[in-house]
Amino acid sequence: MDIRTYGPSGKSLDIHRPDGPPTATVLLWHGTGPDERDVLRPLARTAADHGLTVLVPDWRSDAADNGRTHLLESLAFARTFAQDEANGTFLLAGWSAGAGAAVGTALHPHLTAGHPPTAVLALSGRYDVPARTTGTPPLTDLEKGMTPTAPIHLLHGTTDTVIPTTHSRTMAEALRKAGHTTTYTECPTDHAGTIMTEYDPATNRCRPTEDEAAVAAGETAVQILAKSAGKPPTARARGHVGVSPQATEAPVASKLFGRSRQRGETPAGPRAPTHRTEGAKAHPRRQSPQEPAQQPPEQPDTSRTPSTPQPPPQPHPHPSRETPS
Repeated sequence: MDIRTYGPSGKSLDIHRPDGPPTATVLLWHGTGPDERDVLRPLARTAADHGLTVLVPDWRSDAADNGRTHLLESLAFARTFAQDEANGTFLLAGWSAGAGAAVGTALHPHLTAGHPPTAVLALSGRYDVPARTTGTPPLTDLEKGMTPTAPIHLLHGTTDTVIPTTHSRTMAEALRKAGHTTTYTECPTDHAGTIMTEYDPATNRCRPTEDEAAVAAGETAVQILAKSAGKPPTARARGHVGVSPQATEAPVASKLFGRSRQRGETPAGPRAPTHRTEGAKAHPRRQSPQEPAQQPPEQPDTSRTPSTPQPPPQPHPHPSRETPS
């Protein structure tokens, strides 16, 4: 793993590289805990094992602009890195508040003009509150007719008490109704589990875990990224993802989307993770902690910068906690 600094702010960024030539560069954003790139290392290392170069930057949600400057500086760094030091294919991903930031970025083409991501992966996110990159809620952007620059893949844990699955389900349905390419996947894990971690109350941080459901959820996320990069899932990924005995099918599938779904089962296990592609048209560029539910809400940040639209604050009661707004 390499560590670099990015942008005028001089924030740190981890670079996780595969053993061979990368199939794509992934920019992966953490949640509202300030400068917590370390919590994404299990997922980033797993993605690197599957042939992806993963850039994980620090950013601060408690900055005056709610982290927008840091996020956009890391976005500029990643786009240049993908072109100058990799094969040019660029994927954008985020977890929790980072998920909303990633989806918001895809809905504002000027932020990635000239080199938009090939796909976006949003893990355990909320989309009815302003994205940290744009200052507007992604759902509101969709209602205004804004079009994502790439397919959007949503993944959520069914036992998430921090940000319930209804937020991702609602976003997936909104994208589908608008005719955009999207997939929605649910895995039987919690908020921290979708990034292959568990919440540790003693340290108030997420830490790596070997929990089978969390590992399977992370492998599912990596498989989505690998497929988006044009690389078939490896045998390791298929063992955890396609027939994972820990994965369950989303209860909203037929009711919410009104269509049949792909199913996968082990000889003695339950169904594989729900993974559905929605939307009436293909995208033109398409190529290929658990946290206690009793957490207090974040106090509003009333600071403003003249050049940045200021969203209502998203949760941030503690550096490593993720709570719904």
